[in-house]
Amino acid sequence: MHQLLWFAGHIPRHSFILWLACLGRLRTMDRLSSAGIIQNATCIFCGLQTETHEHLFFICTTSRQVWETVTARENIYWPCCNWSNLLQWGSTNYCKKNDIQHTIARLVLSTTVYLLWQERNKRVFNSQYQTAPTLAEDIFQQVRSQISTMKFSGRIPNAICNIWGLMDLQTPAW
Repeated sequence: MHQLLWFAGHIPRHSFILWLACLGRLRTMDRLSSAGIIQNATCIFCGLQTETHEHLFFICTTSRQVWETVTARENIYWPCCNWSNLLQWGSTNYCKKNDIQHTIARLVLSTTVYLLWQERNKRVFNSQYQTAPTLAEDIFQQVRSQISTMKFSGRIPNAICNIWGLMDLQTPAW
């Protein structure tokens, strides 16, 4: 799992929240309810099911819409499966250190989990709401900003530059 969390170019706060989520340690409504802190453990996004780590980040209609928008636009594949299987799959399939596509996929995972958690907290504590397309755009922009400042060995494929709206970062400015 560490390959998904700690890699060259990771965003520390995103990786930290993903790490807590992987351990099931975020203060989701189900955990707060079982500790007797709150009475209602309903998901703030959909209002239909109990908020658990798995529900909040992958099953909820809002988070699912964010994931579908992000993966379609960014051409990154993350399977729709339970949390532990997803982490296992990601650790196996996106583990290459010097592969830009693998780095971007890991950034997409950590940024999506981070921004979904941030949105959840804004809704719970501040009554501020963003739409799923707005969240997906924020994810795209944060990942784009991060990869535009990273150093990569070799030439970045044109397909990746086109998706992310980047000029080839290895081409010297004339």
